[in-house]
Amino acid sequence: MSQFFQSAVRGLGYLLSVPERTVRSLAAVAGGTTSLLTDTLFPESLRGTTLYKIFVGDAQRFVIEKVAAVQREAEAQPATPEVENYVQRKMIGGALETAGLFAMHFSPLWVFAIAGDAAAGTSVFLQRLTEQLKQNGVIPEDTRVDGLADLLGVIHETSRKSATAIDTPPMSREELTRLASDMLSSYGQMFTKATDLLPRMEAIWGQMQRIADRQNVSIDTISGVLTMDVAQWAKKGVGAVLAVGQTGGDLLGEHILESYAATLDKIAEQGVTTYISEKMTPFFQCAISHFDPSKKSWTESFLGMGEAESEQA
Repeated sequence: MSQFFQSAVRGLGYLLSVPERTVRSLAAVAGGTTSLLTDTLFPESLRGTTLYKIFVGDAQRFVIEKVAAVQREAEAQPATPEVENYVQRKMIGGALETAGLFAMHFSPLWVFAIAGDAAAGTSVFLQRLTEQLKQNGVIPEDTRVDGLADLLGVIHETSRKSATAIDTPPMSREELTRLASDMLSSYGQMFTKATDLLPRMEAIWGQMQRIADRQNVSIDTISGVLTMDVAQWAKKGVGAVLAVGQTGGDLLGEHILESYAATLDKIAEQGVTTYISEKMTPFFQCAISHFDPSKKSWTESFLGMGEAESEQA
């Protein structure tokens, strides 16, 4: 068999294996996203509830829809070096957007909404979060939210009607109200020692929007980066103070605001792409590895174009 023919067969085999490789890469991204939404990233009062389970399942749906749109967009892109690894990079962006929208404990979108209500008595950030969720199709456009219980309720109901809804009993209005009350109490304690809370939140929010506009990324992606940075140091031990009433919890809000500000400064200096690449390297490498031509896929093996590697078994 000539070298040209062998190359042509390998090229055809790889082309036919792209759907399988995409599914594997997508599975890595969706699984990684789900891991972001467990333990440290959710309030203690939310874990184990029906709403928690639906949040995790709906987050995977959100990423899958994002990636489907990315693939369609990639097909229209010219084959230039600027779009190398385009789909894989956008997959990571989808994961970060999901973290920004769904990770309720450390995402600025949620932290500001709940802390603003609990510690500063304002619903401005809650309404901004609501609008962001509407824009991303998480909740219906005609949704009216007057408080955290309303928002949890509509997300709960909308998610239960989605294709990926988990077969679990619905939460009652009383349960949603109690959950919202517990969360507000927890956040109120966390931010009780934070100084100049509203001005600092407004300043951080404004910087997030400026960076998103200047670097042409979504506010959800910026929020996702901030979420992951906070979660990294929280998982090293700070997460232990998140329980309501535990000593030290009232100082956590100050650390969260400081982390947001420090990360935004680094993003502004390095650029979103560079910063994300550095922070997400293991995650990105896992997703992109499935597109490595040197790794034979099951599709290629089935068609007699190579042997599947044992690590993919």
